[in-house]
Amino acid sequence: MKKVLVFSFLFLTITASAQRRTHSKAPEVVRIAFYRQFPGIDDPRWEIEGGEYEAHFRHNGQPTSAVFTNDGKWVETERVIPINSLPVGAKLYIEKNFSGRNARHASVVKLANGETNYEAHINYMDLIFDKDGKYIRTEKD
Repeated sequence: MKKVLVFSFLFLTITASAQRRTHSKAPEVVRIAFYRQFPGIDDPRWEIEGGEYEAHFRHNGQPTSAVFTNDGKWVETERVIPINSLPVGAKLYIEKNFSGRNARHASVVKLANGETNYEAHINYMDLIFDKDGKYIRTEKD
């Protein structure tokens, strides 16, 4: 019985630390790409999301995240902004379609293709708008 308990403890410890490493550190090629894009940012918190690596950090005092493919290609950067900084069209869309529900927070998203989008986070959903505030789609959080 003692051997079973020791084996179970060791298995759980090894499994737990393997999972932590998976989410706490990105591959070297991804980390190099991150530090080229964001020099001076120390020790971002890494997460794997949909097979891509997402770094969470503060940039110029703002909560920011950057997504990279597993081979180090930058996908997007998302920075938290005040809700009142959303484009007028986005604010009108939210007012009309989500009356009485407050946006938890908003973000500006810079995409690798040069586009800028905005996100408003409402009721576990992300409402995505283009740079002019035109509604694009809704994504589940």
